[in-house]
Amino acid sequence: MPSTPRCGITRSRWGRSPGTGIPEPRARWRRASWRSCAEGDEETAQMSKGFVVWESESGSKLCVANGLKNVPDQYEIKRGVSRAKGFPEDARFEMDKRFPKQVALPDSLRNLEGMVVVSARLKEFIEARSPRSVEYLPVALINHKNRDCGQQYHVVNPLEIVDCIDQDASKIEFNEIDPTLIAIVKRLVFKQKAIPEDLLLFRPKYLENAVVVRRDLAEAIEGGKFTGVSFTEIDKYRE
Repeated sequence: MPSTPRCGITRSRWGRSPGTGIPEPRARWRRASWRSCAEGDEETAQMSKGFVVWESESGSKLCVANGLKNVPDQYEIKRGVSRAKGFPEDARFEMDKRFPKQVALPDSLRNLEGMVVVSARLKEFIEARSPRSVEYLPVALINHKNRDCGQQYHVVNPLEIVDCIDQDASKIEFNEIDPTLIAIVKRLVFKQKAIPEDLLLFRPKYLENAVVVRRDLAEAIEGGKFTGVSFTEIDKYRE
């Protein structure tokens, strides 16, 4: 008996590049017409279809960065804590020396921290849409010659933490050491009514590594032909 077609947008599985620890992005999401699907899958897709998760990709040419440097308590950036006041002027990322041939500067910088790091052009594009409770933390990018690449980048830091994960419908496991964090995601479902309608960017409660983007903003970014940008459907997100 043939299997029931999956519904929605087709995505490849996400993992980490072997031997690097760098998050390996899924293929870029694409719009698709809804096909017939099992009742449970259709309901799940409908509940989360208004949002996607921001990721970054590098391909074979775009540079890849290591972790954020010179920023104390940087874990706060992933927990909705404002860091704009007194943010270190020497905050920086460095190009990963394991990828010496990847030097092209992207608009969305793939990095070891999994942070959303954007070019000045993409920052202005987002800022023009006035997302609430979002700050942009300036960082430098150092190239393989240990010089500033000459392009300003910003960490996009959404301050809104939304308790929107449907724990009954999702397949998740909490961290045994820190039960306020989700350690494993096999299936993610949102409670759509828990998300304010005017919210463009936010982090889901318990899932600090995910920056969620409202679909219309994601589509606008895709239409702007920014490099390095990738989005993942909520029900395809894995942690």
